[in-house]
Amino acid sequence: MATEQLPASQYEVGGQETVSGWVVTENGWSFEEDSEAHQDAAGQHKCDITYSRRKVLSLSLKAENGTTVDTFDEGGTYTHDAVAYKIRSVNRRNTRGPVEVDLELISQVDLLA
Repeated sequence: MATEQLPASQYEVGGQETVSGWVVTENGWSFEEDSEAHQDAAGQHKCDITYSRRKVLSLSLKAENGTTVDTFDEGGTYTHDAVAYKIRSVNRRNTRGPVEVDLELISQVDLLA
């Protein structure tokens, strides 16, 4: 039985994100919805109304040599793949090696619009 090494494009799902000046060690995508449930007069579930749906991107980064580590500030903005994100949380860790940063970004673009 012969084996074949497939290229990454054959099994990669979504790919690895890249951030200039940083090594991305982990990344994850999710969605956040603003919605509410409505009930009828008898108190039974009638429907769910979703007002907005936005992408959430979580990144774990390691600074490369010479990178400014205070680039990310909570409440600031960051553009990734031509989409503007608001920085919801920043967690910096100083290690004996490079500075590590965990980011949570939320898209400023509503996917329902």
